[in-house]
Amino acid sequence: MEGEKIMNSILIIEDDLDYGEILKQFLIDSGFSVELVSDSISGVNLIKENQYDLIISDLYLDKLNGAQVIDLVKMYNAESKTMMISNSTDSNDELKSLRVGADDFIKKDSTFEVILARVNNVLEKNKNKTKIKVLKSDAEEIELDKVNRIVYKQGKMVALTGMEFDLIAYFLAHKNELLSREVLIEKVWKIPLDSASIDLRAVDAHIKNLRSKLKISSILSVRGIGYRWYE
Repeated sequence: MEGEKIMNSILIIEDDLDYGEILKQFLIDSGFSVELVSDSISGVNLIKENQYDLIISDLYLDKLNGAQVIDLVKMYNAESKTMMISNSTDSNDELKSLRVGADDFIKKDSTFEVILARVNNVLEKNKNKTKIKVLKSDAEEIELDKVNRIVYKQGKMVALTGMEFDLIAYFLAHKNELLSREVLIEKVWKIPLDSASIDLRAVDAHIKNLRSKLKISSILSVRGIGYRWYE
């Protein structure tokens, strides 16, 4: 229909369902397409499977906190905007949110009219930006489709495990950066560095598999530190 407005899609990750439902309905009434989940794992699964214009996450969730959710948004939905929301009285929450890459921070005691204004401002900033859905390496003749989670080598699809896909996506998004094993464990595996389950050898094993499956020579070892994708 001529002149029909395309609705922006929003995902709300909010463990206070009463508040979440009210916010969801307000945003729907304001012309948005909105989904609501009450736990971080459900939110992450939706982020992996769908493209959202905006993700609004509570700063303090259950298994993953808002900062970890934003890291995953950057990996699976790099073009999505993010907003943190909190009812905490900690005056540092806004600074924490912005430091981890959130586009804005809102307090739950804000009026919905203020929240709507902030949502519109964040989405307006994204309107003219090109959405990055494909990562490439010209040197390796590799193309990575982030939406469908497919990797092509010289035009042919190569089967990778989910972790292998996440790992090469991170390398392609951070070419020429020195990446320690610890950084890769934290950013790709999503395991806190103080976790007893950390095994840095897992990084080496997965990189060995990537080199073999994709015939990669651009991932070079940096002795005693980690790896760098030279290109």
